[in-house]
Amino acid sequence: MGLLNLNKFRMVGTIVGASSTERMNNFSAHNEVTTIVTVKSVIDGKENLFTVTFKASEITSKNQPNKLYSQYQQIEKNFLNRKVEIIGQLSEQFMFGREDTEISFTKLMGKFISGSNKVDEATFTLGGVVLSSIEEKRSKKTNEFLGYYFKFGQANYKEDNLYCFSLDIPADDNAILEGIKTYNIGDTATIQGNLRSFQTIETYETMKKVAFGSSQTEQRINHKRYFYVSGGGNALSKDDPGYYSPETVKRLVAAYKEKQVERQQKHNDKMEEKRISSVIDAPVSTEAVATAPARPSNKQSSLI
Repeated sequence: MGLLNLNKFRMVGTIVGASSTERMNNFSAHNEVTTIVTVKSVIDGKENLFTVTFKASEITSKNQPNKLYSQYQQIEKNFLNRKVEIIGQLSEQFMFGREDTEISFTKLMGKFISGSNKVDEATFTLGGVVLSSIEEKRSKKTNEFLGYYFKFGQANYKEDNLYCFSLDIPADDNAILEGIKTYNIGDTATIQGNLRSFQTIETYETMKKVAFGSSQTEQRINHKRYFYVSGGGNALSKDDPGYYSPETVKRLVAAYKEKQVERQQKHNDKMEEKRISSVIDAPVSTEAVATAPARPSNKQSSLI
């Protein structure tokens, strides 16, 4: 048995939106289908909206027809506005923010889907290694205290790198907080939890400083998603199957950081190519620029 890398989510809810796209995979030369669905789950009286992605190649790695391919093509036709049960995995994904810094986020990748008449719910189970201590989670805009979080990782299929997930602890759940505190960084454990995804509407002024009159207001829809821990198993010992030794953790973390550096460098190179291309392609004016005669004024006439 290899390293502990249990990874599963289970969701019951109603599909309220679905869309599919197909394209040729240039590497495998086979068609791929990607279907993205929005699932509404009413849990504890609150509406949750989850985005789940299904993705499959037309041909399997064993060069056989893939049954999931045709099933994913028909999700909108067969399941839109119906209650379903979805089983899948959490997947770490990456993107670059406005300041060209990498952002890690978790994507819900569905695998199996079927009709259901069960009660709405959304849960997950992860097996792996504790990667950080507990930190406070605060709103970036208001600094409001939202709860706690910590980093939890697991080896990939080849066991040559890590997936890293940010797991949440509710602000008022002292039992879970104290339970997570019993873990040390580097401990191997299994964590269970609840998925939650809330939609809020924020009203804001389009003009923060008004010289006269009043500013217009607009609304922005915000999606807040949480991976709330609901329980955890005892930390494994070195003789237990699936145990992550300190040497293994060190090797996997080093590989993870190395990939981070590679992705950042590729992104920086890409941005530099775009910058150079925009300079080269920019039109150069050969016409003289007419300037208006200067007028005496007490106002600032130039920004430089």
